[in-house]
Amino acid sequence: HLPLLEFFNRPMQRMVHYKLLLDRLIKAYDPSHSDVENLKAALLSVSDAADYTNRQCKLAENEKKLVELQRELSGIENLVKKGRYLVREGRLLKVGRNGPRQR
Repeated sequence: HLPLLEFFNRPMQRMVHYKLLLDRLIKAYDPSHSDVENLKAALLSVSDAADYTNRQCKLAENEKKLVELQRELSGIENLVKKGRYLVREGRLLKVGRNGPRQR
């Protein structure tokens, strides 16, 4: 089974392809051609949709990491809440009487 985020890759790749295609068309047409304004509007729409989708994918990936972290930490039940974001990921060093230990 593929994760849900994998299903977003193909439409995102299409949007990037459409952006490149529209950009090439705009450059290929004479600036006074009647279709240039419509092409520019389409490019703006596709760019906005791609940016929005990319932001939503990043938010979903971040929430997935928070859910995984909550599962790993015992005693933490309310880690995943709207507006919370994972800002750093890495290993911790616990400093105790016997010196630092990696966690």
